[in-house]
Amino acid sequence: MNSYEKINYKLRPQKRIERALIAQLINSFQHIVGEKVNYIGMGSLFYTDFVYFNKYCNLGRMISIEMMEDENGEYDDKKEKRFRNNKPLDLIELIPKTTSEAIDDLPFDQPNFIWFDYDGCFIPSIIDDLERVIEKTTKSSIIAVSYNSFIPKQYRSKRELNIVKCNKEYSKYVLDGVNNSFTVDDYSEVAVDICEKYIEDQVDFYNQVNGTGFLIKRLSKVEYQDGAKMNTLIWVLLDQNAGYAETFEQKISESEIYGELNLQMEILTLFEKQQLDRKSIADWEKTAEEMGLDLETIERYYRFAKYIPEYTEVVV
Repeated sequence: MNSYEKINYKLRPQKRIERALIAQLINSFQHIVGEKVNYIGMGSLFYTDFVYFNKYCNLGRMISIEMMEDENGEYDDKKEKRFRNNKPLDLIELIPKTTSEAIDDLPFDQPNFIWFDYDGCFIPSIIDDLERVIEKTTKSSIIAVSYNSFIPKQYRSKRELNIVKCNKEYSKYVLDGVNNSFTVDDYSEVAVDICEKYIEDQVDFYNQVNGTGFLIKRLSKVEYQDGAKMNTLIWVLLDQNAGYAETFEQKISESEIYGELNLQMEILTLFEKQQLDRKSIADWEKTAEEMGLDLETIERYYRFAKYIPEYTEVVV
């Protein structure tokens, strides 16, 4: 079952904060490269990211990737009709394929912001998708991947981790000196470490083959939880021959999403938010104690308050 069938994407406050921070990053990136950037993502049935980015970013093309298969893995015509019918903007281009299949149809000769917002856990096929994007990209682009931080079902036996299967399926990506000691507690951290070292190596390889000068660098890691615990990793694939390359990192670091962020906080009532808005931010500890909230929640509220949506009930 896809996540859009379980939760309304509009009712995800921490995802809403992340979306706003990414919009800011897109705008900073466009300003630095001096061109409109294409947004490529997974719009799902609600197209929430596309509506938001269309409102707050002056984008080039907008491309949504969505797999149109039924429970048996067969093409589902009804599903595609439903997705096309729900498109809120005519300019959204829908590619009715899996992520891996859609990569060949993407405009890699233009700067892109690609957000592979996966429903599930981190698995080896994500590394394959990233490698193919790296292989095809010819202009500076930003690539983001979201994933559930738990262990995939295929690597679990009750509560135990199937280490043998894990090591076998990740073996083609593991380089000398890279930790591949998977455990129950750090599966996703080890998988991501393997991924990052591998794609760095592949960037060097494609530079040698193509005579290019790309560098891949992680810009952000975001943690949040509107139900399942999620992570988003954001990299830049930077053309070091471009005129803006020397000052790129200094300029992009001014974005609020740069670095490591944890957006997880308690869900606040409207009354609590009103109280926080009236209080001084100088004494977070006293405020947290008075209101019965975690200090981390208070700190994150004051940092991201302008991005937190307000939900109200209308009684007719």
